Amino acid sequence: MKAWLLANRAKLSAKAPTEQAIDYMLKRWSAFILFLDDGRVCLSNNAAERAIRPIAVGRRNWTFAALEAAGHQTAALYTLIETALSSTVSIRKLGLPTSSAVSTQAISS
Repeated sequence: MKAWLLANRAKLSAKAPTEQAIDYMLKRWSAFILFLDDGRVCLSNNAAERAIRPIAVGRRNWTFAALEAAGHQTAALYTLIETALSSTVSIRKLGLPTSSAVSTQAISS
C-alpha cells in the first residue's frame, strides 16, 4: 500500500486534496501500521472520545455558575475528580470534597 501511495502521489498536484491526504498518511505511516504489529491497538479513537466527553461537558457546564471564580474552581475540581475516576484512583483517598459539598461551596461563595 505504501508503494502505491508513493507512486500515485507523484501524479497529483501538490494542492490536490487527495495528495494532501496521501501526504498526511505517509507522514504518520509508522502510527498507521502499528495495529498490524499489535492487535490491541484500535484503528479509531472513538473509545477515548466517549470516555472524555462527560468530563468536557461537565467542565463546560460549571462555567455557568453564579460566580465566575466559583465556576472556574469547580470546573478545575471536576476535571481532577473525573481524571482520578478514569485512573481508578480513590477520590476519598485524595481527600477531595464530594459533589454535594462542591455545589454548596459554589453557591455560598
